[in-house]
Amino acid sequence: MHNLPLHLAEDEIKVFLASLLHGSLFGFVQINFAVHLHRQKKYNARAQTGTFTVADAAIGIKFLAEYGGSKGLRLNDRFIYFQRSNHSPRSDIVETISRTPWIDPIKEREQKERDEVLTSSSMSISSIQFCWQCRDEVVSIEAEANLDADLRFDPGRREVHVSTKDDDLYLSIIAIRYTSIHAISRHYSTVDGNYVLFFELGVPPTFLCRAPSFLNLGSEVTYSRMSTFPHLDNPRAISFTGLALRLVFASKEESDKFSKLSETAGIRHVYAHETIIERRGLFSVTNLDTLERNLLKFDWNVAFQLSSLLQNMILDTSELLDLLPRIKKISDLKGKNYTAKLLKEFCNVASGLWYSDDFNETIESCFNSVEREFTKQGEITSMIPDDGSYYQSLHVIITPTTMFLNGPFPEQSNRVIRRYDNENHENFLRVTFRDENHLQYRFDREVDGPRFIRERVGVFLKNGLTIAGRAFKFLAYSQSALKEHSVWCAGFNVSSVEHF
Repeated sequence: MHNLPLHLAEDEIKVFLASLLHGSLFGFVQINFAVHLHRQKKYNARAQTGTFTVADAAIGIKFLAEYGGSKGLRLNDRFIYFQRSNHSPRSDIVETISRTPWIDPIKEREQKERDEVLTSSSMSISSIQFCWQCRDEVVSIEAEANLDADLRFDPGRREVHVSTKDDDLYLSIIAIRYTSIHAISRHYSTVDGNYVLFFELGVPPTFLCRAPSFLNLGSEVTYSRMSTFPHLDNPRAISFTGLALRLVFASKEESDKFSKLSETAGIRHVYAHETIIERRGLFSVTNLDTLERNLLKFDWNVAFQLSSLLQNMILDTSELLDLLPRIKKISDLKGKNYTAKLLKEFCNVASGLWYSDDFNETIESCFNSVEREFTKQGEITSMIPDDGSYYQSLHVIITPTTMFLNGPFPEQSNRVIRRYDNENHENFLRVTFRDENHLQYRFDREVDGPRFIRERVGVFLKNGLTIAGRAFKFLAYSQSALKEHSVWCAGFNVSSVEHF
């Protein structure tokens, strides 16, 4: 492109070219293309030059046939002229415009302006609180960090960032993806007299750390990922409270500022429903330790199902501890296999209570109902072949912040499993490593993924994991399982102290 007006920017030229490339001559198809203006070599130049690139050579040839050479096109007060470039198009530009749709440059410029407003603005936070939403609609604050923090929008990553610096200038960040937000409430709390922001999330936030800028020179990696937020007073609670985050604003003005910026960010469904808060200590160190000691009194397959009620966030510690005496009587009377199957069925039903409209149904009444129905079923014949080709496998999913327990499910056997009697098969776990959304880990250019894998996954592979007071160690992997990020772990029943 020659004889371009000096005052025109790239986006203005793109608008002009789009009126041609998206017109009748090219079938009204919104072809994507790139525009690049050349650097001025003369300080007193009267015009500027540039190039525009299309991915389809046929379109370029057709454009030049219509407007190229001496024909030119009138733009404002002058004619601009087109000719084929002497240089081959850059492959990265061709690939980009081939893979991405056309975006109106005016809208793109407006979005950049909004992004600049968001990235240059922040709100002061005085407290970060991770919570558990109880069945009586009370929100229990289970882990807290009282410190000065900033709340920002990161439009590039489409995340809300809550960040705080330590004495060494390292930045700890709680990153909440826009797509993981189920609901936001911005309100004044009559309980503690604060202006707060309450997030209900479908997926736990990501915990990131960013080193001081002078340590990241020349590196594309900006963040390191962590498995928890390091400033909490009760870090063990994070495994159960990642879906409810309560932020306390430093003032009303900071709360009002969020209201305006959330509109700019495109987050419009912000409600004013007050959350009633208490500090019930459901996931305190004392409660978690008490529960683990009590689970050691049960046979392993029963303890696994009991632990799944907690790890899968179906019951809190108080509800589970209240249920244990009843489970112990059933286990002593009818045996571990019957009790484990009953608990698996209860787990399926109890998980639906969070979505039930029957507010009068309690955990106790739900368990009573499940037990009655389960008793009526009688002994269910197993559909698994008895030739040793399959066995019932317990599954564990380990995420960046917690673990989920599932099964047993029918699993194809192998030569290692077949070395042991059926009664010992429960001592093998299939352990899968997943991201918070239960999908496989994905590459993020800005995050040091290999380091996180070493620090999160590597710890379990080297040191093993503990479930309901039982220790399990890494055993082996198969090629097919490894593609799914799965391995086998083996443990021992603490009552027999027999290792497999």
